[in-house]
Amino acid sequence: MKLRHILVILQEFVFAAIAYGITFLVIQMGFPWIPNELLTFCQKSDVAYVVVTSGLQILALCLFMAIDAVIHKAFYALWKQDKTPAPPRPRPLQKAPDPPQSVPAMVTGKRIKTKRYPRERHSTIRHFVGFRLGDGRELWFEVNSEEYKCLPEGAQGQLAFQGKAYRSFQKNGEGTYKSAAHIPENFQ
Repeated sequence: MKLRHILVILQEFVFAAIAYGITFLVIQMGFPWIPNELLTFCQKSDVAYVVVTSGLQILALCLFMAIDAVIHKAFYALWKQDKTPAPPRPRPLQKAPDPPQSVPAMVTGKRIKTKRYPRERHSTIRHFVGFRLGDGRELWFEVNSEEYKCLPEGAQGQLAFQGKAYRSFQKNGEGTYKSAAHIPENFQ
């Protein structure tokens, strides 16, 4: 049993004790207005005594339940008032896109990754080319198959990229090998 369940049970006992105390006081204060003739009649007749005492016990139980319900309602109304809604969480700041860069680089390696899907008959082939920048860093970019074929290892030139996205590579003294995203569809 969790701690919160124990706390709820203790809370119910406290509410019941308060309601019982209020019920007891109301009944004690209510007995003086019961006519003495009724009380003496109940004492003489056993059946009437049982009926009246049972009726009083049922009345006391109903009164107890009503008082207990009112205490619960008042407590929960006060408890919910204290709970203020939490302020909305601030959205994380989105990082500004990296600026495009054009740096001298050399092609250092080429890789192919093939993924075969077990329930399908085709596989996915991805081509990657590695570049060593002038500052010594090595970056790998995914390229299309035509660029993969045209970029030999050891080729030097100008690499254009933005963040992790490859844009183009221009070999020294040759044309530019652009990303497929920049090649027009009707290009031949």
